[in-house]
Amino acid sequence: MGVWKRGCGDLVAYTEPIESVVSEIPDDQKKRVYYEWCTGTYKAYGSGTGGHEALTGAGAINVAAELTGCPEVDPEWVIEQNPDIIIKNVWYGENQCGYETEDPPPYIR
Repeated sequence: MGVWKRGCGDLVAYTEPIESVVSEIPDDQKKRVYYEWCTGTYKAYGSGTGGHEALTGAGAINVAAELTGCPEVDPEWVIEQNPDIIIKNVWYGENQCGYETEDPPPYIR
């Protein structure tokens, strides 16, 4: 229990300053972001996901906030949302990449 309490206290110590800065960003200045899950194609991070929490916690607007979980979306839907920023995860299971990977998938090469 003591470690858990300390861990939560540490988390609050890190997040409170961020939240105070983010809360000052006017909505019309927040970036609209499409954040895509790493498996398959066009799987958006909707509400109820860590990706959604990361975006909103950083002061961004998640264009997929009205969706739940990580649903597959149509590429035209992404275009219609007109995000300022597109983020794509590139690591999951056998789809590893980076300095530690000896044979990345062809789409990463």
